[in-house]
Amino acid sequence: MSNELSGKVAVISGGSRGIGRAIAQAFAAQGAQTVLAAKSEVNLQKTAAEIAASGAPKPTIVAADLGTIEGCQAVFDAVKKAHGRCDILVNNAGATKAGNFLEQPDTVWMEGFALKFLAPCACHGCSGRC
Repeated sequence: MSNELSGKVAVISGGSRGIGRAIAQAFAAQGAQTVLAAKSEVNLQKTAAEIAASGAPKPTIVAADLGTIEGCQAVFDAVKKAHGRCDILVNNAGATKAGNFLEQPDTVWMEGFALKFLAPCACHGCSGRC
């Protein structure tokens, strides 16, 4: 394990599965203290255990809906309390509902916009305040 990122705090939204999980594993392998944020507590626990079992620092996890300001604030509060700062922010959270893109109802568009655009803006604001 390299220590290139030792002492750095990396926050990864959508960090419990898929690309976010791989990003978190890569940062942890470089010595970063990772913070994983996603909706599913179960998936977060599983990924955190896998990362810790690799010999990397055990991730801090935050189960929150990043499509809401409250969810973004919960991540900010957890990072500030546990680590006092955020050195690296990876906005990876994103979900897409199945179906014909042009026939999606407005609520689906707004949920997607909140998660993929507003959440990164809110989380970036949080990282600037850490």
